[in-house]
Amino acid sequence: MPQQMGREAARGVKPEYELHRVTMALAIRTPNRYRPRLSAKEPGITMSHSLSTDPARLADAARSVRHVFIRDLALDAHVGVHRHEHGRTQPIRVNVDLAVAETAERVGDRLEDVVCYETIAGRIRTIVARGHVKLVETLAEYVAQACLEDPRVLSARVRIEKLAAVAGAASVGIEIERTRPEYAGPG
Repeated sequence: MPQQMGREAARGVKPEYELHRVTMALAIRTPNRYRPRLSAKEPGITMSHSLSTDPARLADAARSVRHVFIRDLALDAHVGVHRHEHGRTQPIRVNVDLAVAETAERVGDRLEDVVCYETIAGRIRTIVARGHVKLVETLAEYVAQACLEDPRVLSARVRIEKLAAVAGAASVGIEIERTRPEYAGPG
């Protein structure tokens, strides 16, 4: 431990900040990179190339935004451009993070008052069951659009991973974020 502290000091990094130096360096250099940028590609939806992948940042009490998520939804999908990927399924993993507007009224103990993660998971399963999609990027776009069908969803971050596409890799895939133009994101 003392040797490690010596190397940190030699680099000019205070030891107590070493744990978060990369995250903080990104945040300091690019404080607004997590905010969505407008795009003409989809009317009503913006594209964001986010450096902030901290899902906890989606929830924001000051702006009445909650975070609804689905973690590691495992599905078999017909996806891929290569000949060997046609006519068979391959395992994928889907993760979704939604920034959801809270209603002015207090949420009662009623399902219709919230964005239901089971409904979102069902929509994802339906999209995957439609049939072959060439690109995981396209699949991610379909999932984001389905999430944004609920007007309470302000932004949708979707990650889709192919679990058996590249030998030696645990997964490969894509992460996108789509946001309503009126939502500027947290912070």
